[in-house]
Amino acid sequence: MITYEYHLLRVPRGTKKSAVQKMLAEFAERDRWILDRVRIYPDGRHLVQLKRKVWRPEIECEQLPPL
Repeated sequence: MITYEYHLLRVPRGTKKSAVQKMLAEFAERDRWILDRVRIYPDGRHLVQLKRKVWRPEIECEQLPPL
C-alpha cells in the first residue's frame, strides 16, 4: 500500500524566486519530494506543501499447518 508523507515549508515575504526554486529543486533531487500545493497569502507569505511516497513492504507470514 502506498501512503504519502507531507512536509510544510513557510516562505517569508520578500524571498527571491530564484532562491525558492533552488531550495525546492534540492528537496526534489535529494529526498524525492513532489510539489503538492502552494498557498499565497495576501501579505506575501507562501505556504508550500510537499509530498513523497512512503513505501512500506507488506510482510507475508508463513502459514502454519492446522492442528
